[in-house]
Amino acid sequence: MGARCARLAMVLALPACDNGLQPVDDPAGTDAPWQEDVAAEDLWALAPAEARCEAYTDPDGVVWPIPGATSYFAGDYQVGEDGNVRGKERWLLASNQAWRDEGEGDCMVTWAVTGTVGDPSCNSCDYSMSVQAQVIDGETDCPRGLIVGEETWAVDYDVSLLPDGRAQFRYLDSGNLLGEGYWEGARVTYLTESRCMWF
Repeated sequence: MGARCARLAMVLALPACDNGLQPVDDPAGTDAPWQEDVAAEDLWALAPAEARCEAYTDPDGVVWPIPGATSYFAGDYQVGEDGNVRGKERWLLASNQAWRDEGEGDCMVTWAVTGTVGDPSCNSCDYSMSVQAQVIDGETDCPRGLIVGEETWAVDYDVSLLPDGRAQFRYLDSGNLLGEGYWEGARVTYLTESRCMWF
């Protein structure tokens, strides 16, 4: 998880939870009736309205038009009454021109995630989540080399459900903020702030 965690930065908010919902098959294969998922095209609409990472500036101030992308992560979970959680996490990469010149383009990696809830490690958190993830090949179109070693992973989160409907995800072991989203009923989401990735 080290390389993945290093890509995560600060916080952006996910739009209201009832936008763009589509029923999907439960990633664990149990067809839980309470599971919903935000459509992939709606996730792209969340891309920050900022200049894509078109060029890298080195410590000497020299600008290099090297292949890269604007990167961010999004998570979308449902918490069952039985204490099980299921959902998806996605890594979105908005390509720059140099990467497109190499034949690549905007792409997305999707993981199916399952796990359980438990007691939180922080006083302001509502519960923890221990989850395991498995990449979904049919919903992943980024170059496979980008996720070598990240096809499966496991992580523990602390989750805070705020009175105004916002949700915050933190890493349980460090307390560092991962991202912020929204919660409604059994559903809870997060989105990280974007950052530049160079290839």
